[in-house]
Amino acid sequence: MMGLRAAFLSAAIVLFLQSSATADAPSQFPLPRGIDTIVVPSGSPVRFASMDEHGRASFKGRFVLSGTYYYGDNEYSDGPDVYLTLYFVPDPDIAARLPYFKIRGRPSVIFLNNSDTFVNAVVSRQTLARLQKKGAPRAAGKIAIWADGFEARIECDAAEFRSRFVSIYKPARALVAANKQDFDC
Repeated sequence: MMGLRAAFLSAAIVLFLQSSATADAPSQFPLPRGIDTIVVPSGSPVRFASMDEHGRASFKGRFVLSGTYYYGDNEYSDGPDVYLTLYFVPDPDIAARLPYFKIRGRPSVIFLNNSDTFVNAVVSRQTLARLQKKGAPRAAGKIAIWADGFEARIECDAAEFRSRFVSIYKPARALVAANKQDFDC
């Protein structure tokens, strides 16, 4: 009888250790046509929800997104009109915890789906007025926000990441940034 208990206990310990090791391993989700694989690091603040037929992956979860935002005329706007664009450069520690593409890499830029809501909460009216002029420097600031959900997709053969602004977690420290983006399609 004692041998049976010992064998059962040993089996339970082995199963526990295997499940612990598996829980620490990142989850992987291959994209259609094998063009890449999305990796969700262990300890990610978001969890996989779905993937559509185009390989756009959606994740659920609310998390603090810290980094630097940049808001101003789109670098590729060559005409007389101003096309205000917002993008967010996440801090390395949060970028390391978010889903990424195995081939195309980690999120170096995150776009906010509701950028107008973010801008209204963060950028002053005086700054907004200055940004309406062609050639104005970008508004920028170091900030932490509550974000909800996360999306990863491939656009123009490059990784694109998106989230949704919920509220300010820690107010921005204002910066002035050159009118240049460092990503391309």
